[in-house]
Amino acid sequence: MLHGGVHSGARFLDWMREQLAAKGKTRFSDLRDEQATLESRRYRLQVIASDLTARRMLVLPRDAALLGVDHPDELEVAQAVRMSMSIPIYFEPVIWRNELPARIM
Repeated sequence: MLHGGVHSGARFLDWMREQLAAKGKTRFSDLRDEQATLESRRYRLQVIASDLTARRMLVLPRDAALLGVDHPDELEVAQAVRMSMSIPIYFEPVIWRNELPARIM
């Protein structure tokens, strides 16, 4: 509870990475839809996360620049999913600094 949640989410993140790696889909670049005509539909998956510091909703990878990520294609899918599941008190929040998660609490 001292870190904002009972569970760190690290086991889930490891599991998700394994599952996605087995499918060869680790970065959002692997989920691009080259047939999409709208920029908002460029990726086959969009993940919703909350930026509590700025009090805004993030749609990843579209809003990757708000995290300091220059190329949304390089954002890790498992990390985005982990960010979206930070349920207060149950899962610790993900703290993001300098383009990389500083730690998964």
